[in-house]
Amino acid sequence: MSDEHNLPLPPLPTMINDKGEDNNNVYNESKDSNEEQETKLATVKMLLESIGQTVTVAFPLRSPINELITHFAKELRMPENILQIIFKEKALDNQLTLSEIEVEPNTTVSMELHSKDPINEPLRPYKPRQDISMPDVITVRIDEGIKNLFFFLITKKNLFLLKSGQSMSRDVVVEIERNNFRKPYLGGIRHRMTGKEFHHASAQTLPPQRPDKGIMRYCRDTQTIQSRHRVIQTTNEQSTQMSKPGYYVSNENDRLLTPHRYQTAEEKFEILNKKAIIIQKYFRRWLAKRDVNTLREAFQKRIQHELGEKQRQLDERQQRYQNDLDRRLHPRTKDDFDVLYAALEKWREEEIAKINATKQGAARKAALALLVDEETELLATIDRYKTEAQKYNKEVNIQRFLERVAQPKRWKYKDGSTTEMDTPYSIRARELMQIYNTITMKFLTLDERLDILLTLKHTVKEHECRLTEEIIQLIDREADLLMRGTKEENLSGLRQRISTLFLQYIKTPTFNPGGVPKVTVQKKKFEYLP
Repeated sequence: MSDEHNLPLPPLPTMINDKGEDNNNVYNESKDSNEEQETKLATVKMLLESIGQTVTVAFPLRSPINELITHFAKELRMPENILQIIFKEKALDNQLTLSEIEVEPNTTVSMELHSKDPINEPLRPYKPRQDISMPDVITVRIDEGIKNLFFFLITKKNLFLLKSGQSMSRDVVVEIERNNFRKPYLGGIRHRMTGKEFHHASAQTLPPQRPDKGIMRYCRDTQTIQSRHRVIQTTNEQSTQMSKPGYYVSNENDRLLTPHRYQTAEEKFEILNKKAIIIQKYFRRWLAKRDVNTLREAFQKRIQHELGEKQRQLDERQQRYQNDLDRRLHPRTKDDFDVLYAALEKWREEEIAKINATKQGAARKAALALLVDEETELLATIDRYKTEAQKYNKEVNIQRFLERVAQPKRWKYKDGSTTEMDTPYSIRARELMQIYNTITMKFLTLDERLDILLTLKHTVKEHECRLTEEIIQLIDREADLLMRGTKEENLSGLRQRISTLFLQYIKTPTFNPGGVPKVTVQKKKFEYLP
């Protein structure tokens, strides 16, 4: 290579435009002014000193620190005069900007946020929004294309103009704004059969717009045109065919027509008007009959509705009276017994008032003693009712338990349909429930009773333990007594022991896994760590 290519490149020559200005200086000044107009951002990583939490936010270089404090005061819900920013172990003045503390554009700077009164006003934890998994700040690289650079190469003999292409790009810091918006609930409908819910939308899609073809579809002149009605009568032409030599026309269907007087348009209009009046008369008659029938049907429906309401109220009153009577004669719940005790107390007070008003001395004392005896008998009767209610409620609870453990698993879908599935546990529990209901039945024949006892014996034989051995012994004892002709009333205690032990067998998880009681686990509220 010759020496002329090893020379250093000279600086770009000064180019003068038509106005006598330096083009390079003009380009630099315009570039600086454009950069000043652009908003320069920097990524600020703020460390909350007292709780050790770091928050990232994009902040303009030319905005004062006071705006950054205002932002964090709003997020932490604390007063601004309490917060203070530390940078490089120094407290920053609120009027300073990031550019004044030598922070470059599109860079990351770490700062600390302190409380001026950490004892009385400590920093609160920053609660990020959990529903959006997006960072607070992202950096986007923008490709500005390829810029051509021209420069001169001067040798000893020639001057060369060289061109060089360079790919230009820049990084821009973008802050993510989270605007949480929850659509309002505007009601809806629920399907009666499936139970599926349909909610009204808060915004509807607009109908599709017709493309504009440049043709006027609506015009004021066509919509405001004045119309005019006129009556005219057109001519009527008709041809006839007559018989002639070589062509015969039959006159079998011919009619003799007599011409009438000429009818003018006014006369024809008058006739049409009369016919229209007749049509209107019959039409109005039909409307009147329809309205009368509608009113008659509404009246009949009203009468039937009132009669039905009266009958319903009468039935409800009778049903309430019957329910109240059943609650007094056959009490089952605590409320039923409270009603009995209240009625007894009211009766006692009325009787005492009657005795005090009518009797005195020894007669009064004797009447009060009789009243105490009657009250004692009534209380004993209520106690017997309690015993019967406890026995009845015990049987009801046992049946509910057996039905609950024997029912299949159910899943309900969004469309309202239900799927059921029998598991081995539910099938086993259903078989045990059927056996229990059969052994507790009364008025069975001898063969039926022996058959169910044999089934029960084979069922409990599957497991060997003290409980099953005792059940088998009782079954053998009852079968032996039945074969000897023992009366049923003498076997009631033995049968009660068998049913009680078999119920204990059903409630044991080893023999009936489906009988394990369900334990409700209290849900804990998990808190997200910062």
